[in-house]
Amino acid sequence: MFVTRSVASRRFVWISDGVVEYSLYFLIIFTPFAFGTVEPWSIAIAEVVVFTMALAWGLTMARFGSRRPPSTSAGSSFWVLGCSRLYRSLFR
Repeated sequence: MFVTRSVASRRFVWISDGVVEYSLYFLIIFTPFAFGTVEPWSIAIAEVVVFTMALAWGLTMARFGSRRPPSTSAGSSFWVLGCSRLYRSLFR
């Protein structure tokens, strides 16, 4: 059975993919400069971009019914690292 998505759904996915893609480009260029400095604002910018990228990806996954955590060891490691980093950021 062939199921088509609505125009709004396709636009949402297109915008979300763009946010993730351009966030990665920004991080590749910006993070060497950010971690080369000692100012907290530079690291905070990198963290905000990463959290925005994760939020865009998570909203896309939640909207289209893929809410299961990853079953691979690499995916599980990513979630453990992300949760520990979030905990460290919130309770410094």
